[in-house]
Amino acid sequence: MANSDPRTQAAGSAAGEGGGPRLVSFVLPVLDEQATLEELYEKIVEVMATVPDDYELLFVDDGSTDGSFEVLRQLHQRDPKVRVIRLRRNFGKSAAYSAGFDHARGDIVITMDTDLQDDPTEIPLFLKKRFLFGRIFLNMRPVLKL
Repeated sequence: MANSDPRTQAAGSAAGEGGGPRLVSFVLPVLDEQATLEELYEKIVEVMATVPDDYELLFVDDGSTDGSFEVLRQLHQRDPKVRVIRLRRNFGKSAAYSAGFDHARGDIVITMDTDLQDDPTEIPLFLKKRFLFGRIFLNMRPVLKL
């Protein structure tokens, strides 16, 4: 019987090349981003509908006090691809990333800020890369070229 679980496929396998779709985990640290969460969610979902890979959205609430967690709870209730980790208090972005990485299931992990400074339309460019070994971590922050 063929294994259809995308988490156990080779990370370098592209959809349609015998390996099936990869699972992409988005690790998204949140600190008081209530106003942008819904829009970010919609943009990522729209972009991911254009690629063959499956995905999960792993939001890590790093002690928000503005109602962000309630927005995340609503997103989780309507979309099983949304997962939420809530930290007891603000531990900082590094701790939020660490918690997200510990719970991410994907072959590829993409980090993005939740303040809409990272452009979700660039996601397919990252996913077109061919990776050969292990789990891949990608940061949507552009590299400055001087």
